[in-house]
Amino acid sequence: MRDILLIIDMQNDFITGALGTSEAEAIVDAVVEEAGKYPAKDIIATRDTHGPDYLQTQEGQRLPVPHCIRDTEGWALHPKIAAAIAGALILDKSSFASVALAERLRDMAVGEELRLTLLGLCTDICVVSNALRLRFFKSKPPAAVASSEPADFIPAPAVAAPQPEEQQQGGTNTMAKTMKIEGMMCAHCSGRVEKALNDLPGVTATVDLAGGTASVQGDVSNEVLTKAVTDAGYT
Repeated sequence: MRDILLIIDMQNDFITGALGTSEAEAIVDAVVEEAGKYPAKDIIATRDTHGPDYLQTQEGQRLPVPHCIRDTEGWALHPKIAAAIAGALILDKSSFASVALAERLRDMAVGEELRLTLLGLCTDICVVSNALRLRFFKSKPPAAVASSEPADFIPAPAVAAPQPEEQQQGGTNTMAKTMKIEGMMCAHCSGRVEKALNDLPGVTATVDLAGGTASVQGDVSNEVLTKAVTDAGYT
């Protein structure tokens, strides 16, 4: 049995760059620690990779935030990750799941049983997409998927439309509002929206990814709430 570690898209733009979050930063050291348990020959990393025409692509139309453009700083692996996996194989991919990764593992599995562990960004899109791709290619099922929740990935454009559903909290001027948030695809999306709202003075917000809503308390206008979400990179 050969143990293989797959590190998915631990790149600057997903951690500290265009689409980064504090939650993504928080898992970096854990990924480095896990990588230290494997020799470089048993580690494969992927990089999300786009060209200068990203905004003209289908993904760019849905997520108009340029990220992981080849040969830019944001495209590079996080420095700690790069140092931890020096000498490992790195595969570039232009979609959520990597066909090249599946093909490489299928070839490696000839005459040798593999046990796979996947981790990285983001759990419910790129990590899971690669796990499903590997099953399609008849590779051994992953031994584990190390969760990066809530720092999964990739946020889709969101249009925030605060609804006029307001209730005044008993005896105060604090208003409770429900906003409809469209376009959230994952916990990374909802985390970014929630952070943007909670950064507003006097606002407490909770985002429901499954329901596509945000519950907001605070004496603040719908226009301010909408702007906060827009300024976070969603349209």
